[in-house]
This record gives sequence, C-alpha cells and structure tokens, in this order.
Amino acid sequence: MTNTPDIAKTNPPKKLSVGEVLSEAWKLTGGVKGPILVAGVIFPLLIVIVLGGLTFFLFPPHVRMLPSDTLSVTYSFPNIVSIAVIAFLYWFCLTTAIMLGVRRALGMTVSLKETMAMNLNAIVDIFYLFFAFFLITVFFNIVPHLLPYMFVRILCSIFGVYYVLPIELFALPLVILGLQPMKEALITSIRLMNKYFIPIFICYFAMTILSSLSAIPLAIGLIWTVPMHFIMYGLIFKKTVMDAKLAEPTPVKIETPPELDQEESNYSPPEA
Repeated sequence: MTNTPDIAKTNPPKKLSVGEVLSEAWKLTGGVKGPILVAGVIFPLLIVIVLGGLTFFLFPPHVRMLPSDTLSVTYSFPNIVSIAVIAFLYWFCLTTAIMLGVRRALGMTVSLKETMAMNLNAIVDIFYLFFAFFLITVFFNIVPHLLPYMFVRILCSIFGVYYVLPIELFALPLVILGLQPMKEALITSIRLMNKYFIPIFICYFAMTILSSLSAIPLAIGLIWTVPMHFIMYGLIFKKTVMDAKLAEPTPVKIETPPELDQEESNYSPPEA
C-alpha cells in the first residue's frame, strides 16, 4: 500500500459538471480506441464464443439440462460452472477497460499489457468486488420478476445503478491503484455516490442513449462511444477523487539538522 493521503478526509469538489465530463471524454478518445475496444468488446466476445462453444460440444444438451419436470430451464453443473467462469472473465475484461479509461483520464500510459498486469496484482480484491457486483445485479433483476409492476422495475433500475456504479467508478480504481483497501474503498464509493448521484446518473443515462444511437448504423459509432464511455468513468474518478486528493495540503515535516542533533547530545547543563 502506498503512502497516500486519506481519501475519506479530502474535500471533493462541490459540483461535477456533466457537460465538462462528456466533452473531455470525447476529446480524450483519440489514440486509445484500440486497447479499450479490445478489453471491453473483443475479449468478452471471444470469451463467450470460446467457452460457450466448449460447453456446448463437451456437454451435450441432455447432459447440460436437468429434466423439465425438476426445474424448468435450470442449468446443470457444467452450465453453472461455465456461466460463472464466463461472468468472472467478463468482469476482469470490464475492469481492464475501466482502468484503461482511468489511466487515460489521469494522463498515464494507456497500455493494455501494463493495465492487465496491474489488475492481476489485485485479482483477489477484484474477485470480491465481482461477487458484490454479481449479488447486487441478481437481486435487482429478480425483484421485478417477483413483483411485475412498472414502478417496481423503474425503482430497481435506479437503485441498481445507484449500487453498481460506485463499484465500477470508485471502488475498483481505489483498490487497484492501491489508494485504499477494499472495505474502505466501498465505503468511500458509496459516500461519493451520495454526493454526486444526480450528475453521475445524468452522465450514465446520456452515455447510454448516445451508445444506443451510435449502434444503429451497423454499430460503427461504437468505435468512438465505447472508449468514450470508459474514459467518462475515468474522468469522474479523477474529478471527484484524484483532484481532491492532489488539492489537499501536504503536511510539511521539519527535520532537525544532524549537526544540531550532535550539539544537543553533547550538551550538559552547568553545575550549580
């Protein structure tokens, strides 16, 4: 763990400008599209195709599926293992894409190899955060099926974003960059989400609409909007965490010169 100021004691900016975040994210997409698209799109697709295909060919349908009268459309053990592995590998790719966006926003070198190596150093914490992400996602997807009302779906969507985004925006970078341990990072992420929920939600909603529109003409626009999406994450982290940390005054340590220490050690009070 690096010796850094306590993030929880910093003073984040009072306002987070949505227009400023989105415009800066667009400007920073140049030169980093390749690594982010590889980590956020190509790798996940390859993982699903390869592992999904292996599961299909190694375990035929009559092995993979339980009898319909036991549990309808319920996956057997090979499917559960395959889905769990695919989900975690997808999470690792998503984490890599997020950290590429963070590195771009912080002015660091955007290297896919370096970013993945840095993520591997924090693989245990990444797995715990994946578990939290998975439980939250499953919970807010099950509730609308149990209570099929429109207002329940809307509330679950809002609260799902409220609890999932802090993990992606704040907890992951704080842990991977070594700024905070996982427990403190989760507390900090919720605190920052409480403070900036409205601008973060507007950024996320605007970026979702923009990505959806860019996918209409043969998905060509995703070449720009996918990197922009992850860089937006990085800019939100930079403006709410790193800028506040850097703005915090650094305590000055006054050291006694060695010669003065020597004089004090040789000094003896006069005899009365």
